[in-house]
Amino acid sequence: MITDQPTAILDPHALNYWSWFKILDSDFVPLVSYTTEFADVGELKGLPVYRLDLRRITLNQRVNLVAHLAQLFGWAVVDVEAELNQNGFPILASDLIIHKEAKAVM
Repeated sequence: MITDQPTAILDPHALNYWSWFKILDSDFVPLVSYTTEFADVGELKGLPVYRLDLRRITLNQRVNLVAHLAQLFGWAVVDVEAELNQNGFPILASDLIIHKEAKAVM
């Protein structure tokens, strides 16, 4: 059987590299899938994004993400958590290098 857990690598040349690295404390980004979606990010419309797989990030990474978003948007932590639980979280495709790796499981 072949398994595949979508994973990306933070692009060290991307504008948001250090913000994401501080949140994840890693260059590896778990994705829901390798399929891009399009989302409005601030004033910018229809940008290609991937979905961060919130089920695969550590508790520490989630705490960092929630704290970052609460500070960035001036929201209460409980509101950030509710938003993440309802809608997930996009990450700009331009911030990532896609890393596809299939592993055989015996």
